[in-house]
Amino acid sequence: MAIVIQEEQKSGLSITSLLIWLSILVAIAGSAYYVFFRNPELVGDGGASDARAEIAVQLAKVKANADELLKNQKYASLKDNTPPLNPQSKGRANPFLSLTSTNSTVNK
Repeated sequence: MAIVIQEEQKSGLSITSLLIWLSILVAIAGSAYYVFFRNPELVGDGGASDARAEIAVQLAKVKANADELLKNQKYASLKDNTPPLNPQSKGRANPFLSLTSTNSTVNK
């Protein structure tokens, strides 16, 4: 004969589960308030935005014309002083082959 042991189930809510559900609802409601309804205070950057705005106004007044730039005598007198690049080896024909393979020649 088998003995069956079964716990008694409580039909009501315990105070612990009630507090857990209440804290979850408060967290959700608080998050929704801060995301949807609260206007955030703008944090100033110590007056740097005023300086940036002034620079932006000055830059907006600049008119860039490529034709005038290309015809300018100072622009035409500029010289290219970059050194020429030396050709370098390209590496192995198939970089995925093992190093002990016979096809490990270098392409130039």
